[in-house]
Amino acid sequence: ARTMMAYLLAGENLSDKFVKYLKVGTVQTTPDRSDVSLGNIVDSVDLTYSFPDVDRVVFEGILPNSTPSNGSTLREAGLFNEDGQMFSRQVHGDISKTSAIQLKYIWTIIFT
Repeated sequence: ARTMMAYLLAGENLSDKFVKYLKVGTVQTTPDRSDVSLGNIVDSVDLTYSFPDVDRVVFEGILPNSTPSNGSTLREAGLFNEDGQMFSRQVHGDISKTSAIQLKYIWTIIFT
């Protein structure tokens, strides 16, 4: 994430540095600054974003009813750029993904 922010601030080679994808996985180890990927990626979707206030950006990713992650127990999610670099990672309680449910992840980043 620090490398991505440095490129953004410098305005250099930005085409592949934007946060673009939400990826989900099945591992629930505690997030750490040294994390460079999810433990076990089972799905990826494009993100949308909005700026609800001057100090924040909100990313949203929707896993539809029909998705490769069906049959998996989701435990982690991450924001990734076009280059495949992870910007941020979080873990959550078990979600058993089936075709009966659609999941919407909302990720807010606040700049203070």
